[in-house]
Amino acid sequence: MPSINFPPPIRLPPPIIAPHDPIGLPTFNIPKWEPVPIYRDQVPGIGNVDESNNEDEDEDTEETKEETEEQTETKPEQAPVKPATVELPPIPLPPSPGEVIPETEMVNEVTIPIINMDVPLPKTEIVVIAVTTAGVAAIASVGGTMVANQVFRQLVKVFKPLIKTILKKLMKTRGKVLPSWARERRTQKYQRVKGPTK
Repeated sequence: MPSINFPPPIRLPPPIIAPHDPIGLPTFNIPKWEPVPIYRDQVPGIGNVDESNNEDEDEDTEETKEETEEQTETKPEQAPVKPATVELPPIPLPPSPGEVIPETEMVNEVTIPIINMDVPLPKTEIVVIAVTTAGVAAIASVGGTMVANQVFRQLVKVFKPLIKTILKKLMKTRGKVLPSWARERRTQKYQRVKGPTK
């Protein structure tokens, strides 16, 4: 077998070192909050109140205090109210479920012959219940959609001519002529070819 002559190895050029700008570490400026001064003169109702208003308010507060004292003196002492006691009938407890079936009885184990490994399988009753519920749900949903589709088609067949006749009568009472589908289609085609008529 003839030998293959390979070309001599070629040295690769050294990598290009590109200069880069030094980037400093990021800094965080802590936000500062200066409280806003609120002066008494700026708030309405606090600053520069007349003394005459103060005297009137003092008289009003004295009168209300005297009235509340009179009302408390005239009220007789009431006995403390006792909470009402209501006897509730006994609550019937649900019957006990009986024997609890352990999970090991709900699962069968099947041994695979080649690898001698036990694989858990649910019992046949559980599989039958799951399959029947899934089948009934699928049949009900598909059957419901098919029946609804047929009913909708029949309703469209019945109501479409009724709606058309009602619309035609309304248009006639208003004095407008409702063009047929073919005439409307022809005018649309003519407008597309010639352009809209003014």
